[in-house]
Amino acid sequence: MKEFIINDLRVQLLGERVVRIEQLTDGAFCDDNTYFIPDRKKFVGVDGEISSQNGFKVITFNGFKLFVPENGGLGGVYLEADGERRYAYKRIKNTGELPLPEKTPYVYALADTPRVTLPANGYTSGAVYTVKERVNDIYLLVCGGDHKILRALYVELTGRTEMVRLSTLGMWNSRYYKHDDASARALIKEYAAHGVPLDNMVLDTDWRKASDRGIGYEVDDEIFPDMKAFFEFAHENGVEIMFNDHPEPVEGAASLFAQSEIAYREENLKAHLNAGLDYWWYDRNWHTKLKSPVSGINPESFGSYLFHEITQNCFKERAGGKPCRRPVIMSNVDDIANGNYVGISDSASHRYSVQWTGDIPSDEASIATEIKNVLLAGNSCITYVNSDCGGHTGNPTKEEFIRWMQFGAFSPVFRPHCTNYVTRFREPWCYDEETLEITRSFVQMRYRLLPLIYKNAYESYLNGAPLLKTLSYEYVGDKKTHGVDDEYLIGEILVAPMHGVAPAKLAPSNYASPVKAVYYDGTECKGEPLCETEYKKLDLYWRHVSPAPEVPVYNFSATFETDLIFKQDVELIVETDDGATVYVDGEKRVEDKSFHSAVKNNAGVLKAGEPHHVKIEYFQGGGEASVSLFCVPVARKYNLVSRKIYLPVGEWVDVNAGKVHAGGKYLNKKYAYADMPLFVRAGAVIPLIAEAQNTKKQTWRNVVYDYYPSVTQEYNGYLYEDDKTTVAYKNGAVRISPLSAGYDAQKGAFRLVLGKSSGKYSDGLKNRTVTVKFHVLSGAESVNKVCVNGVETPFKIKRKSKKAEPFTTAQHSRDAATLVVKLTQPITDEAVIEFYKHG
Repeated sequence: MKEFIINDLRVQLLGERVVRIEQLTDGAFCDDNTYFIPDRKKFVGVDGEISSQNGFKVITFNGFKLFVPENGGLGGVYLEADGERRYAYKRIKNTGELPLPEKTPYVYALADTPRVTLPANGYTSGAVYTVKERVNDIYLLVCGGDHKILRALYVELTGRTEMVRLSTLGMWNSRYYKHDDASARALIKEYAAHGVPLDNMVLDTDWRKASDRGIGYEVDDEIFPDMKAFFEFAHENGVEIMFNDHPEPVEGAASLFAQSEIAYREENLKAHLNAGLDYWWYDRNWHTKLKSPVSGINPESFGSYLFHEITQNCFKERAGGKPCRRPVIMSNVDDIANGNYVGISDSASHRYSVQWTGDIPSDEASIATEIKNVLLAGNSCITYVNSDCGGHTGNPTKEEFIRWMQFGAFSPVFRPHCTNYVTRFREPWCYDEETLEITRSFVQMRYRLLPLIYKNAYESYLNGAPLLKTLSYEYVGDKKTHGVDDEYLIGEILVAPMHGVAPAKLAPSNYASPVKAVYYDGTECKGEPLCETEYKKLDLYWRHVSPAPEVPVYNFSATFETDLIFKQDVELIVETDDGATVYVDGEKRVEDKSFHSAVKNNAGVLKAGEPHHVKIEYFQGGGEASVSLFCVPVARKYNLVSRKIYLPVGEWVDVNAGKVHAGGKYLNKKYAYADMPLFVRAGAVIPLIAEAQNTKKQTWRNVVYDYYPSVTQEYNGYLYEDDKTTVAYKNGAVRISPLSAGYDAQKGAFRLVLGKSSGKYSDGLKNRTVTVKFHVLSGAESVNKVCVNGVETPFKIKRKSKKAEPFTTAQHSRDAATLVVKLTQPITDEAVIEFYKHG
């Protein structure tokens, strides 16, 4: 490792674009792997030169210059590139919040503080962790303002998100509900009976013989007399099972690094995994939480670490030296608090596979909030973000439910979920036959698109690219994409889910008077006040802490009073955890006396231009607490059948209507509930496989290439394959089959090239059955001859069909007539398919 010692600083050139600047701590430098830098020893470093200049040591590498004061200290450190100062040291905390693509700096600085050294064998009995709260250890990622380079550097340094199993990307069933053996088996069979694919099922916290606080790991044998037999039944039906765990700290354990905590957690989590459990869901507890050993890292992050580590160690032990099963867990995004995006708190949490955004409402505005949440988290390399699709609380209308399911079908993880006191659960047959039919079509569409989704998952592992990309991620030069937070790209597909308007927090100008707060003991706003105070705004959030020294952490109440004024008519939204009664100008608008996570309630319309007195009687009964005010301008509300869509520069095919649109402009379109806005970049090739009841029954041996030809736009991509289950992909056990397409003006032919497959993965496949669906779009109408490797080949022409679904393996298409070619391709050979105009 190339390094330079300058007084109390050590500079290490880890790579051509990664520099470490570490200050001596307790008389030593650190070469151990840490929680934020988990594989430091893989960096071999690059060469650099050192010289002196005006009281600085100047380290030159890869065209960059790092200036370090000769007398030591970090205070004067800076970096130059192209003669410009691109970075100057300032103290920072560790964070996992990456800038949006359009706001990428030349240098992104990351701090390894607090520093937690990791034992070689991970979270297992006997493991010893060292914690240092305050160290100065800075890493500079010199990305040159390129957001893709930044993410590649970031995951190389802080750790990659391991791929989930293919089954994880299939359909989920999830609800807070006390299943027993009979009801769980019946529900699995019900999916098959309705023709809705299913790969995963959640048993929420009531699987155990325990109180509502989630104590212990003993199965409730009154409801599951033989849990292992149930696991076997589920697996025979292609369904994997997840247990929800609200872990309580071990009594007397100082933190989750205590040996008693490690031993207890390891013994019990492994026991269920070895009995046949497939996933653990590390849930946040309602009353208490795991104890972090350090103030700068939340227990949500460390909990993800320990559940992942124990799962991984268990699978490794079972594998006996062979590639083990992928250790997939689910945990809460740190830090999205029940749908409220706070920010990504540290640069480690992104490593731990499936993460959800907490307990959320089901209204149409929450769809907009969740689209934004998923995109923001993905932007910070949290790949497998998912929502409680359909809402944890509330009762979505038929139309809202359908729009939720459409968004879920195009999410990283498709997990409908709800609590146990809703009117209808989130299975589509709980509505009506039409809802079932529409939902089933989108679930099946997702299964057909799994090759595309799975390839994106692999690219996310390699370079940190989001599975769902903001428009600006691929079109950062198109300034109209900047700030678009309700559309995204999955490969070459542009998705614009239908949604309501996400409420915005009130601006300071909306408060005509300070917020007067009066706190009480108990949950009824009665008795002598504990204290009184004022706030500039009502946007309060307490994570297991007291609002004031006189107020208890739990079981308190408060009244909040203020005057609000707006320039336009708005709907006032009051979000609380737990409940509240809301009065506007003396009129009771909301009465919520239940205990729950953060829930938004509509307090009705407030007219513009006049002050409105708002009083809130709030209570907190346990767990986290919050009170916030939001609003939605009445003029901006729109329904779930029309929306504004931006298409980036280029050409885009509307897969519902077949029209080719020039990009760089907005569309305003209406969509029936059976449809959603989906566009394909012209020139693209979308690999499809036939849907099945689950991923275990799907075959990748027969592939349909959905080709949307373009005279002006080219395509380069690939089909990605591996064993779908183990970590062998990390050692090169993959199969990459290149795809490219374009237009040869000299020949007057559209050219699709299916390249030779490469990689060490082998499943015995020698020849693949390939169907090419050439969409006869504008500019391609006169194609009348097809050649495969220079030999003229027969083809079929299928008429456009309004009944066809988008991205179907059937030969008809909704957007245009199709020209269909079938061939058998040896995977070691290239196939060149040319579609000629005018023969």
